Amino acid sequence: MYELIKYFIEHYPVPSFIGYSVVVIGLILVLWHYARHTRIAQDILNIYSIFQNREIKILDNKIESKKYLDYEVEIFEYKRKILMYQKDLKTRETHLPTLIYLSGYENSKIAVSHYENSRKILKFNDKENRFELKNRINDELSKSRERIGVIVFFINGIAAYIMMMIPIVFFEDYINKNNVIPIVFFLFLFMIFQVYLGAKFLKYMSRFSNSLVLLEMERINVKYYENIDK
Repeated sequence: MYELIKYFIEHYPVPSFIGYSVVVIGLILVLWHYARHTRIAQDILNIYSIFQNREIKILDNKIESKKYLDYEVEIFEYKRKILMYQKDLKTRETHLPTLIYLSGYENSKIAVSHYENSRKILKFNDKENRFELKNRINDELSKSRERIGVIVFFINGIAAYIMMMIPIVFFEDYINKNNVIPIVFFLFLFMIFQVYLGAKFLKYMSRFSNSLVLLEMERINVKYYENIDK
């Protein structure tokens, strides 16, 4: 076994692209899996929530201080409620009726995601207490746009991989053990960035379809007990 490893190191100083990619991606996943369980990583990921908690605490102190008039206290309570919904739903929406309505979906996480992506297409009717389309949307056209986004996303992903492979395949003679790490690192980042752009385009093309899906999503039945067979 030792001789086999020694032979591989001597004759293959530059690891294959696929092998190196597997190692790099594996290390990233391991480090991410480890980091997300540490207190520091959790604080970084929840930094916005930390600021929200601080604002909520400040509002609580104002509400309990007895130094403000009743209408001022009502304003503080209103702002506090907005922050609580923002924290729970993980959104920066500031319109309280919209936040309350979003929390009423059975799957509020997906509802918020669809709303964030299609908020420029939707409007909230305060009188009817529901979402409405600002302009009429063709269902088939919205689905076609989403399909185009999916196709472009996959084609873009394949193109990103091909573009990353080109330097490895056609310029192999210029790659050695001294420059392989920065080259692969740069190519990997370039591929991630290109895939990110493809994902943004897919999100953009899906906004019409997301708005229609949001309008049809199931909402929590607060009177569910009336439908239970006794």
